[in-house]
Amino acid sequence: MTDISQEHVIQLATSLEQGRMAAMVAGKIDDFAAMLSPDLSYVHSSGLYDSRESLLEELKKGAIVYHRAEATVEAAIALGPDAVMARGILDLDARVSGVERQLRSIYLVIWLRGEAGWLLVGHQTTSRPMAAA
Repeated sequence: MTDISQEHVIQLATSLEQGRMAAMVAGKIDDFAAMLSPDLSYVHSSGLYDSRESLLEELKKGAIVYHRAEATVEAAIALGPDAVMARGILDLDARVSGVERQLRSIYLVIWLRGEAGWLLVGHQTTSRPMAAA
């Protein structure tokens, strides 16, 4: 992938992220699970960490329910032929532990390509800074 254009890398990252957001909002946990690496490190904007197993368990028991999710990839780079790192803006409306939340974050993801296709191996969000008045 190192010889592929930057535009293609951003298109790939955008496609992967759109698929992830669609599965989250539709509540398609099996589809979402199929996108996650067994080695997933998923860090929430709250600072809490989930493995693949713990994240899926939270979704299955309804502790996290996504109502709306929009990811905008702002930059992406190939990390060799089978890895992509992307960063962008993430806007979520979700119910987390019974509380309705609007989450506006900056995020970083790492996708790896293997025998099962592209899998999310790393996810980190942090709250977006407040806009200057």
